[in-house]
Amino acid sequence: MEFNYMPTAIITIVVIGILIGVGVILLDQFGVAVKTSASPVNETIAIASSGGTLANDDVTAVTYFGNDTSGFSTDGKYAFDVEVNWSRNGTVYVGGNFTDNDYDISYTYDADSHGTTAVFSARDATDDFVTWLPVIIIIIATAIILTLVTRSFRQ
Repeated sequence: MEFNYMPTAIITIVVIGILIGVGVILLDQFGVAVKTSASPVNETIAIASSGGTLANDDVTAVTYFGNDTSGFSTDGKYAFDVEVNWSRNGTVYVGGNFTDNDYDISYTYDADSHGTTAVFSARDATDDFVTWLPVIIIIIATAIILTLVTRSFRQ
């Protein structure tokens, strides 16, 4: 390889890196798009110090929280003085008139489908290659520099 071809080789390596990066982002978006909605009913959650963790993440709504003495539901059947907040990662925070105890909770979350699992597996496999890409680029650049140096000594 001559010095004149170096910009072309560098641009080629950069374009390949960009294409792989865009591919990983697209795989991630496709994986999220093919999730399905699931709704566990009356899952038991232990609330301690105003918080607890659900068995699933990607929570989109809480439809019921309570036990025999306190709770709320979105259909209006129960309306006690309890405030329930949640995060997408499955953490539930409870405020208001309640005590630390085991409670039943019903909620909706985005569950992984077979398509999500397959796409995320492909994304993760590509992600492993992306972590090695800088090492590959350094090896290629070193080989180009060594080739140029050895050719300069021949002349």
